[in-house]
Amino acid sequence: MIDKIPAILWGSPSSQLYIYIHGQHGCKEGAEFLANLVTCHKWQVLRYYPCFEILHSRN
Repeated sequence: MIDKIPAILWGSPSSQLYIYIHGQHGCKEGAEFLANLVTCHKWQVLRYYPCFEILHSRN
């Protein structure tokens, strides 16, 4: 979680990071697919899902 927003981090600690942001009709499987491709090249992938309902419920 990042500030109460769902997030997943794949890969070992690295200075290289892809940030995969998706909306309501996206899916974590897309981020997982990317993670499977790039983590073997020493990249990390952060999946971040800033859902509309979560963002507006914080106000």
